Order: sequence, then structure tokens, then C-alpha cells
Amino acid sequence: MKLLGFVIGAIFFAMVIFWVSIGYCLELTLKANTVVDGENIFLRDIVSLSSEEQLAEEDMDNILIGSSPLPGMSRSIGIDYINLKLKQANKKDVSLRGEKGEKGEKIAVIRSSQRLDVNNAVETARDYIVSIYNKENIKITPYSFPDEVILPKGEMTLEVDSNYSLQRLNKRLFIPIIVKINGKQLKVMRIGFEIQEFQRVVVAASDIKIKQIITANDLRVEERDINYLRQIPLANIKEAVGKRATAFIKQGSILTVPLAECPPCIKECEQVTIIKRIGNLTITASGISCEDGMIGERIGVRNSDSKKMLNGVVCEGKKVLID
Repeated sequence: MKLLGFVIGAIFFAMVIFWVSIGYCLELTLKANTVVDGENIFLRDIVSLSSEEQLAEEDMDNILIGSSPLPGMSRSIGIDYINLKLKQANKKDVSLRGEKGEKGEKIAVIRSSQRLDVNNAVETARDYIVSIYNKENIKITPYSFPDEVILPKGEMTLEVDSNYSLQRLNKRLFIPIIVKINGKQLKVMRIGFEIQEFQRVVVAASDIKIKQIITANDLRVEERDINYLRQIPLANIKEAVGKRATAFIKQGSILTVPLAECPPCIKECEQVTIIKRIGNLTITASGISCEDGMIGERIGVRNSDSKKMLNGVVCEGKKVLID
């Protein structure tokens, strides 16, 4: 009887051991597909379990399976690859099967995403330009920006790169916008703008020849974009009337300061009086100017009698003072 009792006890103990071993084996079911938010794929993301608490208790929810695809994209992961990851994590007491029970079954992992509202980025850059150049007469037109930007899920913020400095209002600008998700910089996008600065300026109403004396009939006032000009434009017709064109000015062109000069006091080939002072003695002679000259400028003249070439300074009254 004692022997029989010992045998029965041994059988019962073996059954308990077998039952415990069967119960301890953790069975996981591979999902057909799943969506992840982060940059990595963990075991908890791709399997189904009757009790998620049990998965956490077994210290398996944070087992790294691999990297997530790019936002909006997907990748396929097979059971064999997952089993290898479990083996590397020393999790031998785990049973993994697919939902359909097919050999070589795979899971499609999709990365969650969000689209950047490009209009918000454009407005951020535009506000920056306006804050630097607070002018009412400028027109800011975006002309270069991405059609679509796909980003991971999270809190999005947009800001102008703090290292960028807008020194002057060029005709075309590229403003760098930093895109952050949950405070982390993910992308720098450059948005191009065309800048127009409008002002009422003097415009040629007709072609104006070089060295032509400008009259009021030659001019009109229009509102034009002056941002591309390298010289200061004339804003009032009175600033140009009576002056001489320094170059050919095509009809419709904006008159700038260097294009209109005061007419010379002495013109080329004009008769002048040559003056030479020796002590208290003043000698005068008739001469012909060899070039145009303003008062105070040095020009060449030719003595009408001796035909000798001389140089002197232009004075009032069409006189040239020889040194």
C-alpha cells in the first residue's frame, strides 16, 4: 500500500509539473496589420494577447523588433524574423502564431503620419519679413515652397531659423523654416518670396537722348516697383526738369539720380574767355572749349589765336582760369 501511494503521488507530481509548464508557456498571436506612432516597433505593437498586463509582467512589451518605416509608409515583418528577435531576447517560453495560421505569415506595420499645412509655413515666413521691414508699400509673393510635407504624429511647431538674419530687402528671398515635432527638429524648409516695393517715381514719357535737356513733357509720374533698382529714383518731376540726360533713357524707364545731371556751364566747342593771372596782372584771350565743363571742373581749351592747348578751371560767365 505504501508503494502504491508513492506511485500515485509521483504521478500526481508529474502531472502538476506538466500542467504548470503548459500554463507557463505564453502564447502570442501576430496581428494582420498595425499602426505605430514612434520610430521603433516593439513586441506590444504587433501581437495580440488576452491580457496586456501579462505581457508587461513577463517583461516583454518593450522587446525591440525593428525600426518603423517613414511616416505614411509601411513595412512587412514575418513570423520567423519576430521569433529570431524573441530568441535574441532570451524569451524561449513564448509561442507565436499568425491570425490565419498560415506558414510564413507576415504583419504589415504602418507608420502614422500628418501633413504639414504649407500655408502655415508661408505665413510664418511672411510674418517674419513684415516684422523686419514694416512697410505698407511692399508686396510679398511666395513663389517657391513644397507641395506636400509628410511628418510623424505629434505636436507641430514652425519657426524661422534663429541663425538666419535678413540684412536687406532683396528682390528675392529664401526664408528657412524649422519644423519641429514634440520639440524635436525634423526638417528645415526654405520658402522663396518675391518682394516688390512700390513708390511713385518719375518715368520717361518718351525716349530721351543722351545730353538732351529734359523738359516736363518728357516725363510722367507712376507707381512702380523700385526694389530692383540700384540707384535712388527721382520722385518729383521738378528734380529732373532743366537737367541733362547722362545716357539714353528709353520710354517707360525710371529716372534715377545718376541719369539726370545739371547741364554744363560750358559746352564742347563753345567760345570761352581764357584768363591768366600773373601777380596783379590779368591776361585774357579768346578760346574754344574742347569738352563740356561744370563750374569748378577742369577742362581743356584751345587758344583761338595761338591754337595752343591749355587746361584750366571753369568759372562763371563762360570763363576758364589757367593755372
